[in-house]
Amino acid sequence: MKNNSKYIILGLIVLGGLILRVYGWDKAFMWGHDHDLYSWIVKDIVVNHHQRLVGQVTSVDGVFIGSFYYYLMALGYLVSGMEPWGAIIITSFISLVTMVSVWWILKTTISSKAGWIGLVLWASSLGVAIYEKWSVPTQPVLLWTIWFWWVSKNIIENNKWGWIGYAILSGFIWQIHIGLLPLLPVPLLTWIWVYRKSFWKLIAKLKLKTVVGIIGLTLLVNLPFIMFELKTNFSQSKNMLAATKIDKGGPKGWQKVDKVLSTSGKEIQQRWLVTTDGNYSKYWPILWLAASIAVYKKNKKEKEDLILMSLAVVSLLAAQFLSKRVVSEYYFTAMAGFVLIMIVKLIYRLPKYVVGGLILVYGVVNFSGVKEKSDISDSLYYRQKVVEYIKHDMELKKYKCMGINFITTPGNNVGYRYLFWVKGVKQVKPIGEKFPIYNIINPWLITESENDIRIGRFGVIKPKSNLDYDWESCGKTEFEPDTMLGYVD
Repeated sequence: MKNNSKYIILGLIVLGGLILRVYGWDKAFMWGHDHDLYSWIVKDIVVNHHQRLVGQVTSVDGVFIGSFYYYLMALGYLVSGMEPWGAIIITSFISLVTMVSVWWILKTTISSKAGWIGLVLWASSLGVAIYEKWSVPTQPVLLWTIWFWWVSKNIIENNKWGWIGYAILSGFIWQIHIGLLPLLPVPLLTWIWVYRKSFWKLIAKLKLKTVVGIIGLTLLVNLPFIMFELKTNFSQSKNMLAATKIDKGGPKGWQKVDKVLSTSGKEIQQRWLVTTDGNYSKYWPILWLAASIAVYKKNKKEKEDLILMSLAVVSLLAAQFLSKRVVSEYYFTAMAGFVLIMIVKLIYRLPKYVVGGLILVYGVVNFSGVKEKSDISDSLYYRQKVVEYIKHDMELKKYKCMGINFITTPGNNVGYRYLFWVKGVKQVKPIGEKFPIYNIINPWLITESENDIRIGRFGVIKPKSNLDYDWESCGKTEFEPDTMLGYVD
């Protein structure tokens, strides 16, 4: 394949993948608390010019995500004039980099054919596309995982670039997802196993400046974390240590094993099959074992790679089994990358027409489901329509501010703070009859006969217009809405 035609084909496949990720983006763009929160933090960076070391609080009290994703998102918001659609610029850019990375990394670590197969599978997976469209600070997990494979392979081959990449990736864990920590020992353990017979000779050959350089690079990439820890007397480290001792009361023993396998299987299933139907997802390790045996029988030289991938998968499972925290799907997202590599290894030696047929069927099935998955009833599109409706009603009635009351189930009373701010709507605490209060219902069926309008999943009930509201209190700080959950100044 000539270079020009190779890059044209690469461009076309990546373009197809991007179309899958941006098609009907506003109605398919999930919007909730996390999106409202990162937008508010971006506003703090861009509008308030607040230089931040950290983003939002994680599920571990007192432990934060780094600020890298928020600064990246700020670039998109600057382009969009602070409108939420700026997020799609950044998510699309990350998706583009990930697709090209999949192609190049599998091409260089397995074979050219494997690179093309991996790229087409990744680009055409609707489950992966849905995840990459889901704009949250943990979105780069898939990109991190693909490069982790490259780093691990280069470490095994004693390539210095593997160690340099390892230093960079380890530093970015705090910026992306603390759930990636269990993967860090994997390339080291594999490296030790591969060179077990000559390990000490290998250690003796290491140059001091190389070791110091890698440690220095690790510290440099981790500098924001280190600065925050020094500034706060190592508060995050203490809180992470404390969290390991707090039992959240989840299942134990075999019930915990079942929970970990079911949850990880569900995550794998919805990335590669775009469904969570069926009760068989917990048996996925049997398929993994069968695939490993098949790959090994085909080529015994795959042994090191199979050990590396299996160690990575086991480390993620073991970390969740040993953890006292609630088992959640997003701790297993990294597995999608290892599953891709296993699938590629399983099929790339098959005849071209067989591989082509399998990929064609997979692509058709995924693209046929795009329309169905591109209209979420509580997406950004419908939330913006709610905001526009309330703003229009306020302008007609000359309201200077308003409060919002949610009629919904716990956890769904979020997702509007930034949307009202960007539309210039003054929001205050919903206090009695002091201010006009709009009721947002989710779902609208809760108050079906009382709704003034239905928008997607939402209903809106307007305030009484014949009351004497206190407009002078609109700007008073004591009536500002409470700080969003997870937000820190």
